[in-house]
Amino acid sequence: MPRILPSAPASAGAATGAAAVLACLIAGSAEAGVVSVIGSQASAQFSNSGGPLAQDTFLISSLLTEFYYAESFGGTGYGAFAMDVRAASIKFTFDFQGASAISFSPGVSMQVTFAPTFNIDSFTVGLVDSGVSGLDNADLSRLANVVTIDLSGISVANPGDSFVLDFSASAVPGPASLAALAGLAAARRRRR
Repeated sequence: MPRILPSAPASAGAATGAAAVLACLIAGSAEAGVVSVIGSQASAQFSNSGGPLAQDTFLISSLLTEFYYAESFGGTGYGAFAMDVRAASIKFTFDFQGASAISFSPGVSMQVTFAPTFNIDSFTVGLVDSGVSGLDNADLSRLANVVTIDLSGISVANPGDSFVLDFSASAVPGPASLAALAGLAAARRRRR
């Protein structure tokens, strides 16, 4: 599927990005260290115990769904879900036809890998529609910039049912931000 993204002159993006990093370093955020993942790149892999069923790399958008998966029930219907990554949450919305409910088999999981410039500090179950059962915090894990959802045993009773997983992310200092910070410290020393 083609990706259509607006373009900007490279120098404008670099200058804006450097200014944003510098502003974050100087001013911080409303919550110390918490950042938004909107506008960054991530990847998702939907798997069962036999390996990947689907995977994709995408730009996290505040408007668009980042991942969609559908599977046929042998010509009698289908089951599908959409995954929408937001600034501080991941929402799964389900759709199906030709079955009274859908359930995930043992060994089914979804893994989301955020850009290496992020660290996921917390990952918990948020809002869950009443038609979704079998999901709790024990189904979630995180390591650095990767979150994994064990979907085994989760059942969905109604098309349109959804659940939300909340997370907080912090920036991992990279060479550019550390150099900017060192430059600020050196500039302060020169002024004295």
